[in-house]
Amino acid sequence: MYAVVIKATITDRDALPTELSDLVPIVSDAPGFVAGYWILVGQNQGTSILVFDTEDRASIQALATQVAGSEAAMIDSVEVGEVWAQA
Repeated sequence: MYAVVIKATITDRDALPTELSDLVPIVSDAPGFVAGYWILVGQNQGTSILVFDTEDRASIQALATQVAGSEAAMIDSVEVGEVWAQA
């Protein structure tokens, strides 16, 4: 399995719930999707971890994330890495 790790700065916290309610079903329907976590860290930092079954599928999602716009957050970084363990 491979994970897409996205770090973002929240620019409009009020818009975030609506944006996530639209985004989560789209991401969860992506081919190879295994699990996803959207985490708020502090007042204005977000981290998302999206797990896919293959590196290719994770890389496709990473590219889509970099291209997609957001009204609620500014993407700071997008990385793909191999999942070594889970609990």
